[in-house]
Amino acid sequence: MTRVCSGMWRLRFYRRLFPDADRLRRFEQEALATAAMNHHNILAVFDIGTHEGAPYVVSKLLEGETLRERLRSGAIAMRKTLEYALQISHGLAAAHENFGGPSG
Repeated sequence: MTRVCSGMWRLRFYRRLFPDADRLRRFEQEALATAAMNHHNILAVFDIGTHEGAPYVVSKLLEGETLRERLRSGAIAMRKTLEYALQISHGLAAAHENFGGPSG
């Protein structure tokens, strides 16, 4: 993966994540669906495409550490874990309201 950051956006290339056309198509569908969302618990996606055979996403630049980096320093307290779970749930609920989920 290659990352380019500028101001408030990030360009990320995904070079080796798509061994077949079906996975690439699914990635593109998910990125387009995410780009259509406007919710504070969902990453803002501004553009997707392909450059020299490498798919890319232009998204909002998020400051801070990744979950993987955070877990390297030890377990997360239960209260904080529940806060994260609630934020994720709100984002998923918004996605399912906009695009329908398994029952939508």
